[in-house]
Amino acid sequence: MLSGVGRNDSDAWEHFYSRYKVLVFMRGRRYGFSDAEIDDLLSRVMMKFFQVKPGKVHPIFSYDATKGRFRDYFCRIVNNVAIDMLRKRQSLGEVSMVTDENKEVDLPDESGVDAAQREYDLARLDLAFQQIKSELPVRQIQAFIEVRMKGVSAKEICKLQGTSLATVYNDITAVTEALKNALQRMPEE
Repeated sequence: MLSGVGRNDSDAWEHFYSRYKVLVFMRGRRYGFSDAEIDDLLSRVMMKFFQVKPGKVHPIFSYDATKGRFRDYFCRIVNNVAIDMLRKRQSLGEVSMVTDENKEVDLPDESGVDAAQREYDLARLDLAFQQIKSELPVRQIQAFIEVRMKGVSAKEICKLQGTSLATVYNDITAVTEALKNALQRMPEE
């Protein structure tokens, strides 16, 4: 994918953007950014990777592999851009470092790899879920969402769907297996 983006391949770019915008969104939420600020964060982050080089007309994707794994490098860039935005916002006196819920925004230290890894894993899981949704029956997806994601009891779902309890559990297992398979097929960056 990264080499395709480097070649200015539009499919690779779409794949890159759809995968990594989720990470930027989650990190922006962690910093307490509004939707508009997250859009700005996303734009600034992408601009860090796509720069116009001297003598070139189109932006070129730049990533230095000596700086580590791409996802770690990407998360560092997102953190740095977010922190710059918070510092600028604070220096302009626009708003405090407190979110709407009166929670203070914590600026993570650079060792926040665990949080970055969790966000990366969640982004991959979301992408895998989006892929399998069209491949599986709606009944299975509904059972999985209701029971595993929303916490509705399996008994309620079997009543709602008019199926047996065993069918609901089998459906959940089928979605779980499909997610595992989709994640295994997905390349690591």
